[in-house]
Amino acid sequence: MADLNKNNILQTHITDNIQNAFGALKYSFAAIPKLFTGKDLCVINCQNDGKNGKLMEISFNAATLTCHFNKDNICYNAYLYLDDLGDLQHYVDYFNQVYKFDPTCQAWVSDKGCICLEADGMDCYLSLQSFDAKRY
Repeated sequence: MADLNKNNILQTHITDNIQNAFGALKYSFAAIPKLFTGKDLCVINCQNDGKNGKLMEISFNAATLTCHFNKDNICYNAYLYLDDLGDLQHYVDYFNQVYKFDPTCQAWVSDKGCICLEADGMDCYLSLQSFDAKRY
């Protein structure tokens, strides 16, 4: 019974975290904190290849959402970093049940955008992007 309860809680976290990540896309840097009132939030100013940029990190249930902003200060890409990589298989199983996987773009496709599993060195994370994202 405990495993069933843990799985139900985890599935709720997965759906909430994915909704929150897709919910941040296309919102402005100023609007996102208002969307997530009461959540821990961190703003990071960064420089990459001579370009200044901003990131915003928001803590959720067992995950951290990182929003990347274009030159118009609109979130064009959301990254979801799981607190426990052991939960990653649960996310993949959920995506396989709920979304269609497109092998051409190597992503699960929803009506809001696509979800990719990415790895960078020792980090593994989910990248969410709307179909009409304007990166620059």
